[in-house]
Amino acid sequence: MSKPLAPAVGNRPQPVKSPFLVRIGDRIEGFNRTLSYFSAVGMILMMIPTIVDVFMRMVLNDQLRGAFEFTGLVMALVIYFGVAYAQTQRAHVRVSFVVDRFPPMFRQATLVCVYFFMLCIFAFVIYATSAEAIYSVRIGEYQPGSTRFPVWPSRILVSFGIIMLSLQFVVDFFKALAGLFQGRVTE
Repeated sequence: MSKPLAPAVGNRPQPVKSPFLVRIGDRIEGFNRTLSYFSAVGMILMMIPTIVDVFMRMVLNDQLRGAFEFTGLVMALVIYFGVAYAQTQRAHVRVSFVVDRFPPMFRQATLVCVYFFMLCIFAFVIYATSAEAIYSVRIGEYQPGSTRFPVWPSRILVSFGIIMLSLQFVVDFFKALAGLFQGRVTE
């Protein structure tokens, strides 16, 4: 026997919220928050060798070898581990002057379409970045410079961060879709 629909609001039946999907969404958002902490630590990790390198150049007339390459690696962590949490907070830049003039439910339908479109685009982005990461690991890719520094860890971090952003888009898509069916605006 199937579960009954929740009490109707107006003449529209309301679907029962799935506690399983809510828990999954909460876990993904919580994990994205944890990744943002790693992103913050990465900022500190980028500053330390930069400060030491500047000091060595100014005072000792020498450089800290590998500082530039290390900073590039950690920058991938800083950017791509923070972007999914920014999505959970709706902190990305939005240009909504046209959509804000739409009726509320049309705005909600537009939001569902936007998230669906983002999922389609990011499916290709995940494929491309993951393929590059796998190839980079396979060949043991290193960056040329003063020291041989591996590139493959940063490619893995980029791919993982994009996967987490896409999972956040999935969560947001289902929240927006539920809002559309329940007759409420989620953003």
